[in-house]
Amino acid sequence: MHATRTLPDGFALGGTLSARGNARVQRILSLLALPWGIGSTAVLVQLAALVRPANWTTGVPPGTPTALYAGLLITPVVALLAHRAVHVAALWWITGARPVVRRHGWRVYVTAPGWYLPRPAFLAVIAAPLVILPLLGLPVVAVTPAGVVVLFGLIISAWSAIGDVYTMGVVVRIRGPLYVGDPDDARPDQGHSWYVRQSRR
Repeated sequence: MHATRTLPDGFALGGTLSARGNARVQRILSLLALPWGIGSTAVLVQLAALVRPANWTTGVPPGTPTALYAGLLITPVVALLAHRAVHVAALWWITGARPVVRRHGWRVYVTAPGWYLPRPAFLAVIAAPLVILPLLGLPVVAVTPAGVVVLFGLIISAWSAIGDVYTMGVVVRIRGPLYVGDPDDARPDQGHSWYVRQSRR
């Protein structure tokens, strides 16, 4: 799981994954978004029901509808920020270097320019929000009066991860040793590049 700033000998660029300007990838993401969102919502609701089986969706103290509605309004922003923050923390922990947060339009990208991550490390970074946020959020759902707000945030985070899920699928399907990295001069919207071992002739 060790990241490196020097691409090992014998590895060369295998491809770059980016949805921008790629009609095929955009079409696949559009087709996958709804079933992924529905499936992840169903799983999270079931998990919430397990940790708070008795009236977990309506356990809001009387007289606080305004606070609840305000919480629901700001939850999408907080959830998306938390999602990106987990990516940053995971990438920082694996590389030991401060990641770069870039914005292109309304999209926010977390990158580590000049670093190359082996497949397990890259998958850990990509999957981190889908694992860590529920681990932190579901106990809060179990004990807080407004557990529905936290659950809503977890659902928003999961829906926003469709690009991460697709990226993981691509990386898993590539055969052989693999590194994923962002060049120092990578554009914010370029996407991740992967490097594979060259075959010897």
